[in-house]
Amino acid sequence: SAQRAEGVLRRLYELQKSGKIPGIRPTTSIYNAVINALSRAPGNRVRFAKKAEAYLEEMHKRYAKGEMEVQPDVRTWAAVLRSWSMSGAQDAAANAQRVLLQLEKMHEKGQTPVRPNYVCYTTVMGAFANSRQPGALEKMEAILFKMEDHYTKTQEADMRPNTVSYVTAIDAFARKNERNAADRAQATVDRMMKLYSMQLGHVRPTRIVFNSVIHCWSKSKSPDAAQRAEEIFKWMEAQYQAGDYLVRPDEVSLCAVLNAWAQHGSTLGAERAQQIFDHMQSLTLEQRGFHISIMMPNIVIKAIARSKDVDAVSRAEAILIKLE
Repeated sequence: SAQRAEGVLRRLYELQKSGKIPGIRPTTSIYNAVINALSRAPGNRVRFAKKAEAYLEEMHKRYAKGEMEVQPDVRTWAAVLRSWSMSGAQDAAANAQRVLLQLEKMHEKGQTPVRPNYVCYTTVMGAFANSRQPGALEKMEAILFKMEDHYTKTQEADMRPNTVSYVTAIDAFARKNERNAADRAQATVDRMMKLYSMQLGHVRPTRIVFNSVIHCWSKSKSPDAAQRAEEIFKWMEAQYQAGDYLVRPDEVSLCAVLNAWAQHGSTLGAERAQQIFDHMQSLTLEQRGFHISIMMPNIVIKAIARSKDVDAVSRAEAILIKLE
């Protein structure tokens, strides 16, 4: 627990002061363990985030006085950023960004050899993704742009946005569900694919990324949302059939595209959902790549119910009978 970790740190300083065990002293790793424990501890997370940042400041002061073993490293900063990001405070994102900017400025001035890496930036992206403050998505997206641009120019691996960075952005668009959320999610993936095609080492979009975009389209109220979701699903299916296992659709992919058509709330939506489901059922397990679950026909039944067709009840019953 965080309390026990703090106790160990205090005890180490007591032992060092007493001289009972020669050579024993706290280290950066010990401080990092304490800050990590605080970042994950249940309870008053805002208080824990403040304590985590206070330990960071303590490390700086002790290092400045000659305690070379407690110099903060990138893991220290990342843990403090995570503490603020997960604090649940209204100003969590602002505080995470403040700490990140502090690290950037200290590195620029030569006050620390540590510079923020993709973990630090992605953590702050997550804080803005969960923020309800105006402009949070724009600030989150700006951080992703910054990482993309920096890596494209330098190919420095510690600044390359990873899959978590992209999924964080896409999921944020889906959860906020603003008017152009799906378009922004799609633009993110399109940009990701373009960057990967440059062969500079940018991360490749895989199934989890495409699933996130399909989910975003399934929540969109755009007239062509279901069609856009289906297009991505079909592309994934074709790629898998061609031997690309990294984008093989799975249960999540199919449920998301079925939900997109169910949200359509029309005869077309119900018909298309059933056609897609019937098609996937007709494939062998090897061709499909995943097992059919009870969730999938349930979504088709939902689509039929929302269509308000005169034969909706009989069509839903027919699906239930097949399940029996």
